[in-house]
Amino acid sequence: MERAVSLYDGKARRKHPDDSKIKVCSDCGSTEIEIQAWVDVNTNEYHSDVDDDIWCSQCEDNVETCSKQSFLEKMQEWWKSNNTDNLEYLTGFKTSDFPSANSGQTFSEAADEWWNGKNYDEKRNIYLTNN
Repeated sequence: MERAVSLYDGKARRKHPDDSKIKVCSDCGSTEIEIQAWVDVNTNEYHSDVDDDIWCSQCEDNVETCSKQSFLEKMQEWWKSNNTDNLEYLTGFKTSDFPSANSGQTFSEAADEWWNGKNYDEKRNIYLTNN
């Protein structure tokens, strides 16, 4: 019933799927991926699809997919692997602007706060531009 109402009423709140259920391009993280499907031209009835023919509109290529959760984890690993010079470049912060540990926010904490304040698309753009 909830599905029928949300399909009928465009203003109804739809449940957003969990990130582990959303498929993205494993190369760029885009949700603009398509799969080839066989549909009856007379009835528009779906018959089947081809799992090994997935197209990413952003990469403009056939790709593999992964969950959005998995891509987020991949970006987080990349973020954690950056050295101080890279983090200064990415955030615009300078380590010299932060007091030594135990007397306020450290450079590392500020950089992580900056990164964690970004949404998925912002993180993805930073990751793709700098990876």
